[in-house]
Amino acid sequence: MSKVVYKLMENELMRLLFSGVTDLTYIYDMDGNILFVNKVFEKFTGHRPEEFYGRPFAALFDEENLKKAKDAFAETLKGKSPEYKLSFQNTRILCEYRNFPIKDQSGNLVGVMGIARDVTARGREEEQLKALNESLEKRVIEHTSRLVELNKELMRETNERERLEKELKHGMEKQKQSML
Repeated sequence: MSKVVYKLMENELMRLLFSGVTDLTYIYDMDGNILFVNKVFEKFTGHRPEEFYGRPFAALFDEENLKKAKDAFAETLKGKSPEYKLSFQNTRILCEYRNFPIKDQSGNLVGVMGIARDVTARGREEEQLKALNESLEKRVIEHTSRLVELNKELMRETNERERLEKELKHGMEKQKQSML
């Protein structure tokens, strides 16, 4: 069987295997060229998968996100499985990525496989939760400050009452002695 036919069969098998996966799955060669992406790629990037086969993944990211993607790719080429978050260029979709090194039967690194999950909604929820937490912290500080002031006022009133009670008691003792 020719390499071309084998490669076509391999890609068809990959499509079948990953067609039901709701997360983006991808495979890059050692140079960062896209060998395979599932259909979720189109949802995340706005591009058909076929448009990017054989092209570097770098074209998918803006400058800031590209640096993170390249750093993670380099870590994967060292045999690690980094996790990271970034967005594709021209989309507002935030993805959580995880890369895995692909090794051949001899244990030699031959590429990178990965998965990306859309965490955009979770990111918004985390931001809302953070804002709510900051608001609550501010309210706790305000209420604590108010309670401290109220406590000081109560202490002043208590001290004043104790002073008045002592004066009253002292005045009553004086009056009692003068009556004797």
